Amino acid sequence: MSLKAIRICAVAVLFSFAASPMAMGAGFEKTINWSGRWNGVAGAGTAGASGGEALFFNPAGLSAGKKHDFSANFSPTQSYFFGQISTSTTGAGASILDQSSTHQFSPIFGAVGSYKLNEKLGIGVGAYVGGGSKVLFENVGGRDLMDFKTDISLTEFAAGVGYEWMPGLRVGAAYRVSMAKAALTQGADLAPAGIATGLSQVRMENFSQTTFDGFRLGAQYEGKGWGVGVSYRSKTKLEGSVDQTLQVNTVGGGAVLNGTSITKSGTLSTQLPQQLNVGGWFDVTSTLKTFVEYNLTNYKAVNKIGTATTMVAADGSTLGAGAGTAVASGTVTSLNNGIETLWNNQHVARIGFEYTGCTNYAIRLGYAYTSQVVPANRAKATFSSPGTANSFTLGVGRNLGENMMVNLAGELARAEGTVAASDASLAVPAGLYKTQAVAAHVGLTYMF
Repeated sequence: MSLKAIRICAVAVLFSFAASPMAMGAGFEKTINWSGRWNGVAGAGTAGASGGEALFFNPAGLSAGKKHDFSANFSPTQSYFFGQISTSTTGAGASILDQSSTHQFSPIFGAVGSYKLNEKLGIGVGAYVGGGSKVLFENVGGRDLMDFKTDISLTEFAAGVGYEWMPGLRVGAAYRVSMAKAALTQGADLAPAGIATGLSQVRMENFSQTTFDGFRLGAQYEGKGWGVGVSYRSKTKLEGSVDQTLQVNTVGGGAVLNGTSITKSGTLSTQLPQQLNVGGWFDVTSTLKTFVEYNLTNYKAVNKIGTATTMVAADGSTLGAGAGTAVASGTVTSLNNGIETLWNNQHVARIGFEYTGCTNYAIRLGYAYTSQVVPANRAKATFSSPGTANSFTLGVGRNLGENMMVNLAGELARAEGTVAASDASLAVPAGLYKTQAVAAHVGLTYMF
C-alpha cells in the first residue's frame, strides 16, 4: 500500500472516531436506524446485507456468507426539536411560539445472529428497535404549566430464513413480532370557549400493544462485481385503549390556576406503514464500492392518530373556568378528535461508498435525502419538521483477526420547514419548525 493511501486511511479513521454525529428521520422511524456496518454508507444495505443484520435489511442475505455470525449494535441518539405549539384549537387558548425541546436520549439497539444450515440455506433470529419518536417540550407557557410530548417506541423480535435459489440469486422471509408503547400530547378542543387566556391539552398515555402479524420479504442477486436487492416490510397496525386526560389552566390576576383534570379511556389508532426498498452496489475499482438505494414508505396511510372522544366536566370541578370557580356538569367539554396528520409518503434516496484499500480497515461515506412527510398545514412541534432532511454519514470498520470485526459510524443531519401565514391555523401556528439529533453507531460482529 502506498504512503498516500496510508495517510488517507489514517485521517479517515481518526475523523470517524472523533466526529460529532447526528441522526434524522421522519414519521415514526429514523432514516438511518441502527448498524455500525451499514450506517457508514447511509443505511443502504438492501442489496448487500448478509448474515444476522440481513434480518433487518433484507432476509435474503441470511443465505449469504460462509460462516455463522452474531452482531451486537448500539446507537445512542440524542434529539432536539424547535417549533410553535398550539395549546388550544378553539381560540380559548393561546399559541406559545419559538419553543425549544429538551434534549432527549434514545438507546437504539440491534442484536441479531445467523446460522448456516448448509451452503444454500441460512436462518436468523434477533431483536432490534424498529421505529419510534421521542420529543419533550417542558413547562410550555412558563410557570410550570404544561408539558407537550411525543414518546413512541417500537421494538421488534424477528426470525427469518434465506435460501440461495440458484447461483447468485437469494430469496428470504422474516416473521416480525412488534411491541409498541406510546404517549402523546396535543392542544384540546374546548366548548364553549368560555375559558379566558387558557392553556389546554389532552394527554394520551399508557398505550401498550404487541402485534404478531408482521413480516419482511426480500431477494438479492449478486453478479461479478455488482449486485441488486429488493425488500418489502408489511405494515404494523397499532390500535388499542389509551388513557386520555384533559387539563385546562388559566392565568388571571398574576396567578396560575390549575384546573381539575378529567380522565377517560379512549382509543389510539395508527400504524408503522408498509415499506418497499430497492438497492444496488457495484465495484468502481478493486478497493472502492458504491451503494445506491431508494425507499418508499406509505406514510400517506397515516391520516390520524387516535379517535374522537368527548370528555365532560363533572359537577363541582374547577376546570379553569373564569377564576377557577366550580362549574356545573356539562358546561365545559373537550372533544378529542385525535391528531389529524394527513402525512405524505416518505421517499428516501441513499448513496454510499466503501474504500478497502487500507490494510484491515474499511472507510465508508454516505448521504441520504428524505422527502417532506408532514404537510405545512398539519405541522406540530412534537413531530417531524415540515421539510426535507439531509443526512451525511462517515464510518470505519476494522478486522480484529479472522473472526471479528468492529464497525463505527456517525451521522450529521438537519431538517426544517416554515409554516407560512397562508398555511397557519389555530391548531398550526405560523413560524419555523426544525429537528436535529446526534447519534453514534457501534457494531461488533463475531463469526464462527
